Amino acid sequence: MSMLRRLCLLLLCVLAALSVRAQPAPDGFPDRADALLTAYHRAGLLNGAVLVAEGDRVLYEGGFGFADHAWEIPNTPDTRFRVASTTKQFTSALV
Repeated sequence: MSMLRRLCLLLLCVLAALSVRAQPAPDGFPDRADALLTAYHRAGLLNGAVLVAEGDRVLYEGGFGFADHAWEIPNTPDTRFRVASTTKQFTSALV
């Protein structure tokens, strides 16, 4: 999947999440989220960091795969990612 498609998919997920009314996280949410995200990582569809929050409350955070494959540095919730020029197209669309 190309980087543009991944960014569009991420944007759609964010917009969908914003359109849903906020409700308290169900019991067991962190375990279910971790199981789902781990399955995506094992399938080769996820490599990065995930943070799910509601207001100021963090519901789930985790890292999957490597931030640097050569040095085998794992991703963590605190990993910083370089976005380079991928945000220019969104900025130009908003302008």
